[in-house]
Amino acid sequence: MPRDTLTRQIHHLLDEVLLLGSMVEQAMLSAVDTLRQRDVKAAARIYESDQQINDKRFAIENAVLILIATQ
Repeated sequence: MPRDTLTRQIHHLLDEVLLLGSMVEQAMLSAVDTLRQRDVKAAARIYESDQQINDKRFAIENAVLILIATQ
């Protein structure tokens, strides 16, 4: 793999990790607010949306493994 392709893929992965961090931060803030308000329905929605965070995490891990394997 050419070096510029590797660099581009690494930058893309960094962007994805930053996006994941933002998703986690928003979920945590929402969870704290939900706990303070004792809103069971909102807590259920947060729990369900956690799957998106998990999916993003596994996609990043997979992309990293592919990148390493192809180097």
